[in-house]
Amino acid sequence: MKKMGMILAVWVALCAGLGWLAERDQGPIVLNHEGESKLILRSVNLPFGKTPRILDKPGWSLRLPGLTQVLTLDARVRHVPVSSISVTVKPPESDVFEVDCALLWRIEDPARFYDTFGAAGEDPDALLAAAEGRLSTDIHDIVSSEISRHTFADLLGDDRESIAQAIVARGQEMEARTGVRLVAVLFSRIQESSAAREVVYQRMRSYQAQVAADFRAQATSESEQIHAKADAGLRRTVAETEKQTSLSKAAADAEAARIYAEAYEQDREFFRFLRSLEAYRKALDANTTIMISPDNTFFDYFNSDAKRSK
Repeated sequence: MKKMGMILAVWVALCAGLGWLAERDQGPIVLNHEGESKLILRSVNLPFGKTPRILDKPGWSLRLPGLTQVLTLDARVRHVPVSSISVTVKPPESDVFEVDCALLWRIEDPARFYDTFGAAGEDPDALLAAAEGRLSTDIHDIVSSEISRHTFADLLGDDRESIAQAIVARGQEMEARTGVRLVAVLFSRIQESSAAREVVYQRMRSYQAQVAADFRAQATSESEQIHAKADAGLRRTVAETEKQTSLSKAAADAEAARIYAEAYEQDREFFRFLRSLEAYRKALDANTTIMISPDNTFFDYFNSDAKRSK
């Protein structure tokens, strides 16, 4: 019984040790997890096994420790930024723009990927860095070439998606021989270059100045029309008022004349007396000196008073 227990303990320890070694790619068992691709490479010159074995699906395999080595590659979709791509867009703008984008890619063929970038060494990070550097350079040229076929309005409108798809298609065709697959291109910034930006700002300032001048001209025209209408209305009002005033004055004069005529007909002598008093009031004051013939009719009523006193 003790013997069976010892055998079981040894077996468990052996399995645990093999599992521990497998997790570190150091034992005879190779474990491949989700999101990984593993290449079993020969570490010495052997007449067999020249082509590396590939594990690109979750599972396990066996290898000869010491004669082979395991290279683990990240098979997930990776992200690499590409910034400040100088692009000259299609007329009518013909301006220079700076484009920033992000590339989504993954390893499609691990064996071809290793053949292409294996010179970078056995370090997986060095291989991935080499692949991203080459991908960035290639896509830089593709982005510049593809965007130059379009206008700036296309980049800001609904055509942006089709432009990105065209870049992906050309990138996939170019990178197929390297074992890399370009998944997507995402634009993060599309902006004029500093020189082009100043030209655009100057164009905007000129346009806004023209718009302001048009508004001022329109406002001046409308102001002149309003003033003209107001002046015409004022002239009509003044003319109508003067007309009404003249009519009222004429009616008043006619009424006064009628009243004077009626008064004159009632007592002509008294009316003449009143008219003489009004004439005296207007012609004479404390500082008035009049030289006139005594028999002048102007002082008839004074003479009449003198005769009446006598």
